[in-house]
Amino acid sequence: KICKGGIKSGLIFVIAPVCNTDLELTQLLEAARGRDERLWAMMEGKTHSWSTLIEALVPSKNRNNVEKEVKEGFAQVEAIVRAAWLVNDITQGSQKFIDSIVSGWATSLLKESFKGHGYWCESGDINTFLDSKKGEVAPNTILLLTGELPQSDNSPLDRDSEYAASLVASKVEASSITFWNEDRLVTTADVADVPSA
Repeated sequence: KICKGGIKSGLIFVIAPVCNTDLELTQLLEAARGRDERLWAMMEGKTHSWSTLIEALVPSKNRNNVEKEVKEGFAQVEAIVRAAWLVNDITQGSQKFIDSIVSGWATSLLKESFKGHGYWCESGDINTFLDSKKGEVAPNTILLLTGELPQSDNSPLDRDSEYAASLVASKVEASSITFWNEDRLVTTADVADVPSA
């Protein structure tokens, strides 16, 4: 559906941190810090959710790389969660690391899904892309950008992709930009100040 209009001039996707409660993993850190006995069942549930998503979206011939990356990533997450359990604390660095693992999985999943449907797809770090002299995407190519997303000075703690996507669109002088967000719509003002925005 996304590529229905064709990708002759190329498409760029800015991948935000995964916030779906079935898929994101930072709540595992909170459970470990609180020494919640349900932690390992939660971990198993997250593993199942990712496996189900991969099976649903990635053609079977393209699944091996994504499944391997998720399996290796869960081993890393388990080590971090065990450490958080032992010291009864979590660090901002561990949360960012887990976010980066999950963003990497989402990117790999999308990349292999697009490839499985016949599209050429590449991925890269958004900050490297923005720092390059000339940011561009090759014709007939889908570029997936991930990493620590830049945020506006007004909302430095946001985890959304809209600001970063706008920077990318400006860099490539895009003719249009579309925000895909299942939770919120883009508003014309802060809804706290203007409820009808």
